Amino acid sequence: MGQKEGQKQPLVSPSGEYTVEMPISKSNKNLDYPVWTPTIKNKSGEIVYSDVSSNLSGYHNSYWDWGTIPETGGDDLWVYNSDIGEVTRYYLSYGTWKKAVFDTKKGKLEPPEIIKKKIYR
Repeated sequence: MGQKEGQKQPLVSPSGEYTVEMPISKSNKNLDYPVWTPTIKNKSGEIVYSDVSSNLSGYHNSYWDWGTIPETGGDDLWVYNSDIGEVTRYYLSYGTWKKAVFDTKKGKLEPPEIIKKKIYR
């Protein structure tokens, strides 16, 4: 069975430095449903970030794609949660991966095309 558009994994970042995988696993937040867990690995295959606080329901679709941060040229990962219509952005800041909810109404950044298609359909 083929992968849906926006759900390719592993998916290599634009710089080639990272890949993302989105396994569905038991929640670390005592939720009673499995969750998609955004997991970022470096070129050596080592996990550099795993969103252990994810609440992306594994029963619903999530979609993801890499983007490029305009100011730095660095990679950022965008994840669309189809269950609640929320977009989360993961980005590297001073050597640490950060997570932020993207405001789809006021966001100044430009999400990747697949995310825009999901947000503004």
